Amino acid sequence: MPTSGAGTSAEEGFTLVELAVALLVAGLLFGLALTRFMPPEGSGALRADALALAEGIRKLRNHAVSSGLMVRLRLRLPAGAWKAEGMDNLGNWNPLQGSPVPAGELSRGIQLRRVRWGSGKEISEGEAELRILPTGETQEIYLYLSDGRRHERTLTVHPFLNRVDVQRGRVEAHAR
Repeated sequence: MPTSGAGTSAEEGFTLVELAVALLVAGLLFGLALTRFMPPEGSGALRADALALAEGIRKLRNHAVSSGLMVRLRLRLPAGAWKAEGMDNLGNWNPLQGSPVPAGELSRGIQLRRVRWGSGKEISEGEAELRILPTGETQEIYLYLSDGRRHERTLTVHPFLNRVDVQRGRVEAHAR
């Protein structure tokens, strides 16, 4: 009866264990690569609307600083319609001339579900406003957008930075 020591087999090929390890590694690599090409969570319209609204807020803030005007963005919930206005010398709000953010609304099926200020005030219907001082300062505010199918995006407007973060899901205001 012929016997051979470890690693001295005369037969060619792979053992079952070697084959299983190779398949496991290939599966892991395939899984990692596949996640890079999968569409992000939520609808494309939700993502696009969230990014467009965030960019509009940044542009409006830049406009307030460069023009020296107090401006506001009026938001109607849950439709998600918005309109930019500027304050004149008499303290009246008027449509913003040369606004970098034309009046508009979210795509069909996308809603502005809730607005929450850093102070804790929160609304889910009616009208909200984001005021921006000529220095660029504003209040901390969270805007919650939804496509009605469990997918949400949260826009976080930072009070002193010209920064609006867009994050997947619901991000709650920081505890004070």
